Amino acid sequence: MGGGGGGSSYNPIDKPKTNLSSNDPETGSPDCSEISFQTNVSSPDPDVLEEVSNGDILSVSLSSESGPLVAVHEKGTVGSISHYLFKDIKDCIEAGHTFEAKVLSISSGNCQISVYFVS
Repeated sequence: MGGGGGGSSYNPIDKPKTNLSSNDPETGSPDCSEISFQTNVSSPDPDVLEEVSNGDILSVSLSSESGPLVAVHEKGTVGSISHYLFKDIKDCIEAGHTFEAKVLSISSGNCQISVYFVS
């Protein structure tokens, strides 16, 4: 028997439609002001996480020239930020732009944040 002919199609572009970056058609650079997303902090440091509260504002920076992105509290690095827009965010930070992350929830060692453009 031959396979084939299903009725549905797969679209690999099915990603959340809220505030995704887009490149400037003239420069090819990301539109930094359009970048915002929610994610969980990867590998959170439990000692620093103890000091973090819902609503806290964390700075977002590169831990080294090549990354990763990290969420930083005044008491230390909370953890890393993994996202498919990493390259765009990295380019924006290297161009002098600033991002922050608001802590949305902390539960069972997990920390959900909302990352957004500041300037």
